[in-house]
Amino acid sequence: MNVKSVLLLISLLWLTTASTATPSMAKQNCQERCGDVTIPYPFGIGKDCYLNEWFAVNCNDSFNPPTPYLSHPELNLKLTFVSLAYQLVTVISPMAVYCQDHDRNRSTWKGIDLSKTPFFYSEGNALRVVGCANSVLITRQGTILAGCSSICDNSSSVLSNGCYGINCCKTTVPSNLDFYILNTTWSTNMGTELNCTYAAFGRNFILRGKSSGSGMEYEASSEGEMIWMIKESVEGSDCHKNTVPDGALGNHSYYSCSCPAYQEGNPYLPNGCQVVEVCANCKGRCLTRIDGRFFCDERSLASKFWILGISLGGGLLFLLLGGFWLYKVLRRRRKIKLREQFFQQQLLQHQMSSNEISIENTKIFTFNELKKASDNFNENRILGRGGQGTVYKVPHLDQPNRRQMMAASMNKLDLPMV
Repeated sequence: MNVKSVLLLISLLWLTTASTATPSMAKQNCQERCGDVTIPYPFGIGKDCYLNEWFAVNCNDSFNPPTPYLSHPELNLKLTFVSLAYQLVTVISPMAVYCQDHDRNRSTWKGIDLSKTPFFYSEGNALRVVGCANSVLITRQGTILAGCSSICDNSSSVLSNGCYGINCCKTTVPSNLDFYILNTTWSTNMGTELNCTYAAFGRNFILRGKSSGSGMEYEASSEGEMIWMIKESVEGSDCHKNTVPDGALGNHSYYSCSCPAYQEGNPYLPNGCQVVEVCANCKGRCLTRIDGRFFCDERSLASKFWILGISLGGGLLFLLLGGFWLYKVLRRRRKIKLREQFFQQQLLQHQMSSNEISIENTKIFTFNELKKASDNFNENRILGRGGQGTVYKVPHLDQPNRRQMMAASMNKLDLPMV
């Protein structure tokens, strides 16, 4: 392969990359990923890369892969996912753990207080107890929102039985929260393969078991879901205000933002939305696929031309037909008028040239009157045909009761005369 071919291939690859590149989710000159997690603004890694200290993220690269943490001292939570569309984060949240070496069988666990933060616990979380215990979830005001009880059964595996009341129980919490308390009572005789009982408030409960020389060892973690809020709208984005009325949470107002139509990017980054390239150059309709990507539908443009062509063709045909009909009507009217004029002229000339009729006794009748008198020029009324036309026998038009008949002729131009 020669140098020119190599340069051409590099150019094509560069153009392909440039045309498919999507806008950055992070602030300019800021790190966008930490390990497997995308960190979009208002969150950020490093100074001046986040909205405020609550959204600061520390990327701990001592792990493999690197692990992000919400680094505010009141949070310090491992971050596993950030969603701009649903305004939520998932974090590995702390949970209550009670093992056999406890000298008590009852305890109170307090979750992180989010009342002064831009976060709150979403309704997607649930109360879970793994082991032999019962637990209730209580609000700041002391209201019991949920509770569940788990029965021990050593013959069943904790990992394979699901969470339906035997060695594990689960219940939903019908409210958003900014604080919670777990009151848990557990059995002193665990009676299961677990040495500990776990009580957690979160979206997912993860229990991993591994074999060791002394039997099975378990590692537990709870993944919780939190909604994040911003208090102001964002320049260049479509934002609307939400209010979350909740007795357990209080009234929270915050903004939700999205990119305008045919734009993509980060709607929470000022002027972070830009027109999609495929839509900017689209002559048809710009549509969205199921996976969220945009595409240009050129068929809609062809359909518009077809509709326009059919409309123009139909309109032109209508004008032509209408014009032809109007021409026929006007021509017919003109012909009738000319026939009446010629009839009157011929009638007058015939009477003035007759020796039997004086000018004083001459009377002109209309074409329609003669047509009616001759019974629509009935052949039974024909007296004869001459050089000047056909002669019909008709009654006196000005004296209908008179028995004497009169003659009327229709000349060769189809113009009647008496």
